Amino acid sequence: MNLPGHRFWGHLPSLLAARRRSALVITFGSGITLGAVATHPFREIVCAEICEGIREPAKLFPENHDVLDDPRVRLVIDDGRNYVLGTARTFDVVVSEPPLLETAGVVNLYTEEFYDLVKRRLAPGGVFCQWIPSFEFDRPEHAAIVRTFLKVFPDATFWGSPLYGDTMLLGGDGTVAIDLDRIAKRLEDARVRTDLEECGIRNADEVLGYFGLSSRGLSRYCGDGPVLTDDRTRLDFEMPRERLRPTPFVAATFWKRRFVVPPHVLEMEDGESVIPWVRTRGDVEPSWRARLTRLEAAKRAVIEGHVAAVEGRLADMNREYEEALRLDPEYTNARYYAALDRIERAERAAADGDRREAARLAASAAPLA
Repeated sequence: MNLPGHRFWGHLPSLLAARRRSALVITFGSGITLGAVATHPFREIVCAEICEGIREPAKLFPENHDVLDDPRVRLVIDDGRNYVLGTARTFDVVVSEPPLLETAGVVNLYTEEFYDLVKRRLAPGGVFCQWIPSFEFDRPEHAAIVRTFLKVFPDATFWGSPLYGDTMLLGGDGTVAIDLDRIAKRLEDARVRTDLEECGIRNADEVLGYFGLSSRGLSRYCGDGPVLTDDRTRLDFEMPRERLRPTPFVAATFWKRRFVVPPHVLEMEDGESVIPWVRTRGDVEPSWRARLTRLEAAKRAVIEGHVAAVEGRLADMNREYEEALRLDPEYTNARYYAALDRIERAERAAADGDRREAARLAASAAPLA
């Protein structure tokens, strides 16, 4: 169900990096993120994975494209942080996709010292993508992660999609250029394009639609406060308290995969327009700007629908999803949630005995889905 997330964590930095010679992926997991990176023409790809027995379960996930058989890929059985500490190599792309933070020791892949290590391993123009399981945290915890990342990568940006609950922080050795022409050119590669189309991302506009906040917006969001350091990890002490706190029923059962996605995270995903930060040629700017403005308006409506769902305002949720579809009928997330919403309304109508209305809603959902 989270295929778009796993793939996009690998594609986004690979689409933005100045060059694509070498890449490092920290944690194999299902291998889907590593497989996404391998669709790009890197000469060498290293994956640091702590689990010695990963090759057998890797075969259970065809979505990773049998990436461990790719001759460019070198699997290093080691703790990811140990590998970054010990290597003298530099990389054009680094992706950190560790297990969830309740796993012992994982918090040390979110500290200031770790980010300093990664920054020293970035080649000029390189991009570091940090996956964040934002659905796990209340705002103070989430802000501490963002604040720590910003301390090391002061020009960081925040990206996320209303199609799933995970988000990304991007940093570089300087400001990461968001170059529309570079993204569009790289999407001409058939392997890259097909891999993204399978998770509902069909063009450069939809890639840019994942943008949420610039470094200025991130600074406003996290404000002043503590950062995570090796001797003050904090989160591994605070998270158990949050896990034991009762969760409201509506918040716990909303959305596609029934994750708890706090409204402040959803608002971050639509915090700013990407348009002022994009490099593009002047001759294509007017038409591109109009298209992206329409997509961002539809995205805003989808997120408002999610917020309404969290707060139990189901009629507002229905209305926002339909508005998103009206604003941009081709936007993948608008089509997905309008279809999902109509299917759920059809189920309720059927349960109430209104078979005619149930059939009408289901029929209207089919072409969208």
